[in-house]
Amino acid sequence: MPSISSPTQTTPLSQPLIHQTAKSSTVKSEVAQQLKGISSDQSVSQSKSLKVEKEGMIYSPFAVKDSVLSCLGHNLNRLKQDKPLYPVILKDDNAKAQFEQIKTTLLKTYTDKADKAHTLLAGYAKDQGVQISQVLEAPERDAAAAKKELALRASSTSEAPSSQQARPFKTLTSEQLNRFINTAETLAHIVKLAENSAAFRDVLIKLEVHSDQSEHKLQQLSPDKNKLYIIGHGGAGSYTLTPKIDSNLNEGITAYQLASNLAKAGLRKDFIDIRTTSCWSADSHRITAFDEPQLEEASKTKTISKPWLFFWSTKTIDRQPFAQEFSDSLGVMGFYNAQVTGYHGQGKTIPLGEHQSRIIPKDSSAPKDNSIPKDNSDPITVRSSKAKHVFTPNLTWEIRLSNYLSSLKDSMLNWFRSSNA
Repeated sequence: MPSISSPTQTTPLSQPLIHQTAKSSTVKSEVAQQLKGISSDQSVSQSKSLKVEKEGMIYSPFAVKDSVLSCLGHNLNRLKQDKPLYPVILKDDNAKAQFEQIKTTLLKTYTDKADKAHTLLAGYAKDQGVQISQVLEAPERDAAAAKKELALRASSTSEAPSSQQARPFKTLTSEQLNRFINTAETLAHIVKLAENSAAFRDVLIKLEVHSDQSEHKLQQLSPDKNKLYIIGHGGAGSYTLTPKIDSNLNEGITAYQLASNLAKAGLRKDFIDIRTTSCWSADSHRITAFDEPQLEEASKTKTISKPWLFFWSTKTIDRQPFAQEFSDSLGVMGFYNAQVTGYHGQGKTIPLGEHQSRIIPKDSSAPKDNSIPKDNSDPITVRSSKAKHVFTPNLTWEIRLSNYLSSLKDSMLNWFRSSNA
């Protein structure tokens, strides 16, 4: 098969590849099913469900590229399943403008990638004298079948299938098979690039961005109808969300500051369903597996005893999950019924499959030096709904004191920064 080349004249992708492929009645492949999104069986199953889903909203404390990508990841499968996207709320007009600017830049990037991939596929189809829908017909499956044929030839113990239909590449030489595999794998990569870029582009086109300063969206949320997702980067036992993975803590926002911002914005005090999607948001320390004993232990608050007034010791918080700290802070602000969902392990900005997932890198508990070789095997992965923990405000007097001291520290730091500005 000839190598993939770009044609001299092709028409840019005017509609999402996902829609173009769905229009072709001849495409019955796995790739086409992925481009169409949810299967008919899933649709029937969902239609039978009587559960009423709350309308989701995303609150982003930051207006950076990571924030835009996080909103994209939250909405990607919703787009594929033809569900309404979750809008995003920014604190003020300036943050919204920054967010929109980054969104526009990414939109152009993904549009260009989708068009380039489509141009390559159209060029290959033209060279072969076939329709583009035929090029999209499961190149991954074809590559796997060709590899199976090579494996059968190399094996002396395996019995070859008797059916000619079971060996579609039987007449090809090994050299021809290897060339076919390389071409099929290249096509599969380009098809995936076209699919993903078109989907990313469509999410960004449809994503609604709001400024709470102008539109007062937070105070309009209903505890019965809405759930609120908080995005940002975090760490096990950390009380701070940061805008980027490599950000310093002083660039972030603490759980107490976040709760204070929501209260000042007018979020109803009887609001219930808040979810923090940052990495390790349900963990006071890093876990190494998604087993129940580890998850239960990681979700607990760790306390230590400290002397007070020279003769009396009291328990104070040493470390606890961000979701618990955030829940406690909300409780101090008067959100007594708040239920803050945290998630164990690391999050994935772009979901791995049709559901949001959490992962544990295999080397997450290894020392940072080179005394132990790095484990490059696949991470442990689980669906997010299987790795969540719901936290409620723990308003003991020790918690109240800890929150008060935390807020006092924040106030002093803010005063110091402003006085030295």
